[in-house]
Amino acid sequence: MTHLRATAPSRLARLFAARLSAPRWLPPATLLLPALALASGGCEGPHKDLVDCAIMSPECGGTAGGTDLTDATDVSTTAATSAGPESSAGPGGTGGTGGASTGGWPDPVSCDGPPDCTDQGGGDLGPVTMPFFRGQVCVPSSVRAGDPIPMRVTACRHPCLAVSQFAYKHMFRCDLNDDPACEAAANVRFPNVTGSGCPDDVWGKFDMSYCSDYGPIDFAVGPITLNDQAYEGPASVHVPFLTNADAAEIDGGNDGAAAVWEMIEQHEQPAERTFTVTLSADATTPADCSGDGCDCYDIGY
Repeated sequence: MTHLRATAPSRLARLFAARLSAPRWLPPATLLLPALALASGGCEGPHKDLVDCAIMSPECGGTAGGTDLTDATDVSTTAATSAGPESSAGPGGTGGTGGASTGGWPDPVSCDGPPDCTDQGGGDLGPVTMPFFRGQVCVPSSVRAGDPIPMRVTACRHPCLAVSQFAYKHMFRCDLNDDPACEAAANVRFPNVTGSGCPDDVWGKFDMSYCSDYGPIDFAVGPITLNDQAYEGPASVHVPFLTNADAAEIDGGNDGAAAVWEMIEQHEQPAERTFTVTLSADATTPADCSGDGCDCYDIGY
């Protein structure tokens, strides 16, 4: 399966590189001035918008028909809503809820740290909050300007883990001085994950033949606006790498847009986790990503 490739370094890549190259004597906040300057005021001047939405599906594992969802916005006065998942039926595919250890796992795949694993250590685990690390992401190549961008993710989890909930947060920010002018992040996490007899690479790149699917999870990002108008043009949509600690911090309430962008920017973000979506007045937006209207990509393998 072919992944979309960026023709130039993304804003996240440039910010991460800037952090690495900044003088070490500078205080940590100084390393993030570009991001914090954009985030601090929410809506800053005539050319910058930053919007932040969160949706939590509290009890989705094994249920039918879905759960009531609440949309929330903060940071910006710009209105942003998301249709969210119409059904939060929880685990689909072949994965079930998992959590049963079969033992006899193969030798663990070593990991020196991010972005090749979200944490380290095995055994009996949890409850912990697990970020979306590996799996399938489906996203359209174009949508009508002013419409939310439908997405679908299916998570690969180790079969020793029991997953019964998911939550997601989506954000976007725009700056006419950047190319593309707008970028969005879709952060999917799984609270209250437990594990039994897990191998040491449970949070890393274990043999993909052991992947047990959780999903699919359908949601939407945006709509993306600039100066209170529907944005037209290419947008970078990230499904960013985050660690277990980051996901737990978000789940614990440190979920403002500035804080989450800072978490994202502190990690090297593999190019396969960024997708280009063109927003145009002439485009047709697929209802969801269950059919031919979206392209699907395997990431994290």
